[in-house]
Amino acid sequence: MIDTKRGRVLANELGKAPPIINVQDNGYVVRTQVAGTLKNVFMHLLRNSVDHGLETPEERLAQKKSAAGTIYLEMDVKDNMLRIKLSDDGRGLALARIRKIALEKGLINADKPLDDDNAASLILRPGFTTAQSVTEVSGRGVGMDAVLNFVKHEGGKIEIGFTDDKVGAEFRQFETVVYLPKVLSENVEGFHFHPLRRSDDILMEMGVDTSMETKITNSIAS
Repeated sequence: MIDTKRGRVLANELGKAPPIINVQDNGYVVRTQVAGTLKNVFMHLLRNSVDHGLETPEERLAQKKSAAGTIYLEMDVKDNMLRIKLSDDGRGLALARIRKIALEKGLINADKPLDDDNAASLILRPGFTTAQSVTEVSGRGVGMDAVLNFVKHEGGKIEIGFTDDKVGAEFRQFETVVYLPKVLSENVEGFHFHPLRRSDDILMEMGVDTSMETKITNSIAS
C-alpha cells in the first residue's frame, strides 16, 4: 500500500484512497544501471493509475467495489525480453474521451472512425493528455511520451493491451506493458556478476510501503 507522505499527498489531492499494490515479480530482479529508468517509468505509470484509472471511494462503493483500488504489477520474461505489466481495477481507459480530444486537436477525422487499438495508441503521442485540469499529478506536460522515451533509451518498447472484450465501449480495461532487454534483468535462482536491484527496492523509493503490499513471488526459470 502507498503509505508514505508522498503517496498520501498524491491520493489525498485526488480524493482517492491510497491503493493496494499487488506485485508479482516471478523471482526477477533488475540490474542497477536500469533501476533509475524503471523508477521514472513506474512513478509515472502509478500516478496515471491513481489519477486517471482509480475512482474515488464513493464512486467505487457505489459500484460495489472496495473503497481502495488495487494496482497490479507483474514482471516476467517473454521472447527474450523482460516484460513488466501494470494494470488496475479502476474504470479503464477512457476511449470516448481520447477520441473527443483527438478530434478537437485535429489528430483524427470525424468521417474516419478510429478503432480501439489505434485510439489507445494516441496516449503515447507527445503532449497528449486526458487530464481535465492541471494538478501536481498530471497535466504539466510530462506524459506517456516521456515514459516511452525513457524505455526506448534502454532498447525497449511500450504496448497498450486490452484485457476485456468490450470492443467500442466508452471505457475498456487495459494493461500497460513495458518491454526491456532481458540482459537488464536476472532470475534470483541464477548466478550473476552484476549489481542487482529487487523490484521491492524501486517500489520503496517510489513511496510504496512493501511491508504492507500484497506480494506474490513465484520463481520461474530464466
